[in-house]
Amino acid sequence: MNRYDLHREECLQYQKEYHALYREKYLEYQRWYYQNVVKPSYVPKIRVKKEVIKKTKITKGFLKQLERLCWRKIKDYNDTLYHEQEAKKISNNVKAFEGFDVINGKFRLRF
Repeated sequence: MNRYDLHREECLQYQKEYHALYREKYLEYQRWYYQNVVKPSYVPKIRVKKEVIKKTKITKGFLKQLERLCWRKIKDYNDTLYHEQEAKKISNNVKAFEGFDVINGKFRLRF
């Protein structure tokens, strides 16, 4: 058995006395800690109003799909620019590289 179990009544009495003596000091420390530590570091969360989402019928899933589509288009465009530079380097005099077109949302090199 540990000390607390052996001297349970004495420990409880000591806790009651300690609590009675230092309760105000403890509450004062809690107030100070909240005002000087917790409150200055608190950053309120900005929440989107649910009414706006309901009115426009835009869901989080739709926004994720739109984001993925934008990233794919940007990647495709950057790849096209890279291949355009490569085509300029390796194009011969007979049929030189002219540029690129956007057909059905895809980029195509034009010679």
